[in-house]
Amino acid sequence: MAILFFDVGACAMIIRSHIIWFVLIALAAVLVWDASTRGHQSTTSYTCVQCRAIKHSDSFFRYEYDRIEKTEFSQWYAQSHSIHRHQWAWCGTVKVFYPLAQARGCGKRHPIWQISPDQQRKFVMSATPEQLQGFYTLLNSPDLAMQQQAVEMVFTSDSVDQR
Repeated sequence: MAILFFDVGACAMIIRSHIIWFVLIALAAVLVWDASTRGHQSTTSYTCVQCRAIKHSDSFFRYEYDRIEKTEFSQWYAQSHSIHRHQWAWCGTVKVFYPLAQARGCGKRHPIWQISPDQQRKFVMSATPEQLQGFYTLLNSPDLAMQQQAVEMVFTSDSVDQR
């Protein structure tokens, strides 16, 4: 009768390495599946209706982060107006990246995007305080028709070149 001897430590090490490889492959499969169904990266933008700073909202494998880009208008606004709370207005587009493709989703963007920052600056510089208060109240309204009225205020003002 032959007695088989084997190294228990070597077997445990082989089993441990197989488990590690299995876990790594399973984790990679879950990441690929998640990226294929939800996208591994997405990006969209917003602008503040008052100072026109741009907020870029991005996500990477479900981790979301924002960065705010100062613009020429936002720097001018900060120097000539009081501090305000940003009121973000969506640009209307979301871009999603998948492992082998990319997609763009579009929706109804906020009407502030119809006004160039230069047109808004000319309007803000020439408007009375009452007009500005009405302008920002209309822009911050949840009603799209009222937001559009604010845009028309800019375009019908004498100080702004038409579109």
